[in-house]
Amino acid sequence: MKHVNGTYRDEAKGPKQTWSRMFALTIAAVAIAIGATACGNKDEGGGGVPGIAYPPGASASCIGCPTSTTLVSSALGKSWDYNNVEQAQLSLNFYGDAAAVAAAQTSGSLYYNGQIVVGGIFRVRVAKAAPGCNVPAGDYTVTTLAPGQWGGQQFSNIQLQAVGPTTLQLTLSRNSVFAISPAAVDWAGATFPYRIVSEVYVTSILGGFCNAGGYPEYQFGF
Repeated sequence: MKHVNGTYRDEAKGPKQTWSRMFALTIAAVAIAIGATACGNKDEGGGGVPGIAYPPGASASCIGCPTSTTLVSSALGKSWDYNNVEQAQLSLNFYGDAAAVAAAQTSGSLYYNGQIVVGGIFRVRVAKAAPGCNVPAGDYTVTTLAPGQWGGQQFSNIQLQAVGPTTLQLTLSRNSVFAISPAAVDWAGATFPYRIVSEVYVTSILGGFCNAGGYPEYQFGF
């Protein structure tokens, strides 16, 4: 201990101890933020990506999307290649028409029938290269270009836009969500009570033509 200006200072408390204390405080703050975000959705859907302010689902250019939406469900999909390497994750919030959800008088994805839009994150973990259609790795913000129809935890005819390292247009086919236990966990540590099953076609990239072979670029949940 060293006496300085009427106080005692512990000379052993150098930069290393100060760094350790700051690191501990940072970890605590991140944990609190993640917990608060993951618990933010109070309906049956739950989940969500920490730190992401989800759009209401519709993109600015969406045609026919409902003007007022309510969260119906949240689900996570993971796509793997034949060597069991994870290729991509799809973390989505599903929004139904607010008036139709209210009219159903029962919240939750099991009971809603009507238009659906989605917002979320498409994370490409491994870049995909195909003739005329390269998908760079990275995180893409997903919004809806054309709404789909939701019923009995199945959804159809939905077209999405994914904006990130480039701009993609996606078409989802053979779509459904299934309740799972334990919950699915995404790349950011958020939990999702539903799993996405879908074939995802990259139909264009920066306005160019893709999917010349007619096969889905990603299969989630199959």
